[in-house]
Amino acid sequence: TISSPMLCRAIHGIALGGSRPAMHVLWSKWAPSKDRSRLSTISGSGVYAGTVMAMLVSAVLASSFDWSWAFYFFGIFSIVWWVAWQIFVSDSPEEHRCISMKERDYIMAT
Repeated sequence: TISSPMLCRAIHGIALGGSRPAMHVLWSKWAPSKDRSRLSTISGSGVYAGTVMAMLVSAVLASSFDWSWAFYFFGIFSIVWWVAWQIFVSDSPEEHRCISMKERDYIMAT
């Protein structure tokens, strides 16, 4: 029925509603002040570029295999992305375990 896709879309929107504000908080802690607006714009436009790429990849997967492969591919990709995010990303430069002291000091000073 039409209500199932609408419900899924609503849940999707609610789940992603905090991603844009969270992105700005992350940039406020990680980017030097003179670069924040540029980096925020680039990462924000990645949302739209990712949508276009996802549509293209979905079309290729659906025509080459089966329509369900688009869901498998993006589900697996999301899990891999989440694992990488958990390993490599931290809330602030002070908490990151792989950043050099020079880079940390530079980010913290600006």
